[in-house]
Amino acid sequence: PERFSEIDLYLCIASLSYIGDPRMTIGENPKKVVNLVMPIYQQYREMYKHQLVDFSSLKASPSQQGFTMFTQSVDQADKWALCRQLPQTLKRLLVINGKERYNARNIPKASTIRAILATIVARSAGMQTMKGLFTVGITKSASYMLAKFKKRFFSSNFAS
Repeated sequence: PERFSEIDLYLCIASLSYIGDPRMTIGENPKKVVNLVMPIYQQYREMYKHQLVDFSSLKASPSQQGFTMFTQSVDQADKWALCRQLPQTLKRLLVINGKERYNARNIPKASTIRAILATIVARSAGMQTMKGLFTVGITKSASYMLAKFKKRFFSSNFAS
């Protein structure tokens, strides 16, 4: 987006670990990322302050709520510069049939990048789930998932 808050940024960063994780749609608290980030947003601020300075297309300004608001260029050249900084694994998955599909004139959409990230996370989360099944056993895993389901769908305290 052209304008966003630092909280939006930290929520987006934290959510990358959960995009595509089937456990998030099945049994986890839908507000998990918010619950993880909000108590420690100051640590996120500290951790990312130096990296944010490196983005020349990003301008910061204070907000009335005490959070930083960012404005970024939505110019094609700036978007392409960000795309070139994506991790190699992601760039490899953006290549279709051995041919570069994207360039400075044809930049991948955010939804395309999210879909690729979801594929990467789903693969890893699926393996983690399978390992958990074999490590603790099917009975304990089923019991754990049932408790998660009950908590998510039948608990009035789950909203926070």
